[in-house]
Order: sequence, then C-alpha cells, then structure tokens
Amino acid sequence: MTEGTSPPPIEPQQKPSLNQQEPEKSASRRSNEFWLALAGIFATVVVGMTASMLAYRTSGNQIKAETDRTAVQFTKEQRKSAYVDFLTTYTDLSEAEFEFTHQLTLIDDFDMKGVQDKSDLYYAQTSKCRNASAAVELVGSQDVNKARGELVDQHNDIQNIIQPLAVAIARAGNPRSYAGKVSELQRIVDKVERDDDRLRKNFINAAKRDLGLVG
Repeated sequence: MTEGTSPPPIEPQQKPSLNQQEPEKSASRRSNEFWLALAGIFATVVVGMTASMLAYRTSGNQIKAETDRTAVQFTKEQRKSAYVDFLTTYTDLSEAEFEFTHQLTLIDDFDMKGVQDKSDLYYAQTSKCRNASAAVELVGSQDVNKARGELVDQHNDIQNIIQPLAVAIARAGNPRSYAGKVSELQRIVDKVERDDDRLRKNFINAAKRDLGLVG
C-alpha cells in the first residue's frame, strides 16, 4: 500500500435475503417430515407384525388344543366301542356255551346233529369273543384289562373240556360212557354262571371309570 492511498472500504457482510432463507427452511422441514413419516411407517409395521405373530400364536394354540381334544375324544370312542363289542360277544358266547353244554347233557335223548350244530355256533362265538377281547387288551386301561382277564379266564375251563368231550361222545356214539365227564362239565358251567354276574359288573364298573362315566 502506498502512502497516501486509502485502503478500500470494508463492505458490511450482507445477510441472506428472505428468498434465500426460505428454501433452506423448507428443505429442513421436508427432511423432518420425511423422517417422521418413516418412523410412523416403521411403527405401524412393527405393531402389525407383532399383532400378526400374536394372532398366529393364539390360532396355533387353539388348533393344537382342538387337535388334542379331538384325539382324546377319538381314543375314548375307540375304547367305548371295544368295551361294548366285548360285552356283546361275551354275552353271545355265554348263551352258545349254555346251549352246547345242555345238548351234551341230553344223554337219554342224544342228537348228534344237534351236538354238531351247537358246536359250530359255540366256536363261531368263541372266535368273535377272542377278537373282541384282543381289541380291549389293546386299548383298555389296566383295571379294565384286569377285569376282562378274570371274566375270560373262567370260560377257558369250559373250553378246555367241552370240545374234547363232544368229539369223544360223537366217536363213541354212546354218551352214557361219558356221563362222568358231562357231569364235570355241568359243574363248571354252573360255577361260571354263579360268578358271571359279579365279574361282569366288575368289568362294566372298570370301563365306566376309564370312560369317565362315574362321578
């Protein structure tokens, strides 16, 4: 700077005009609105996902509970059907057993054809009862199977003697020679009949407990 030369005047710093300030404020406001909107969308998505998960979980629990209930009901119906079928076939077997035994005791009026017919009926009912008993053994409770076994076992004594006796009488053609065996069979049948009601009631009571039919 040369002597006598005055420095250039310092111009005062100019403030931005209103037109310049307005775009900056608008940009800042738009930026804030964007982030607020984004946060709102995020919150909505999170709430929606949470509600969906809770609804799915609740629905899943309801489906599982219904499935379990249906399975339990199905198993209960299976047991009930097996118990009823066993009681029905057992009753039929008892009747066939009585008729067969009675036919063998007709010593004075022996009828070979009658013996054969009663034998066929008896063994047909024996087969049905065995199948029904096996079904109970598969699905029944421990108490039910215990009562079933006691009911069935007493009839095994009859089965062990009745068929061999029928065959022997048929071959001999003379039932009087087997009168002693016939009397023994009759005693066993009488004993079974005396015990039958008690053992049958034991089975029915055990079945009712298993099915929840008693208080």
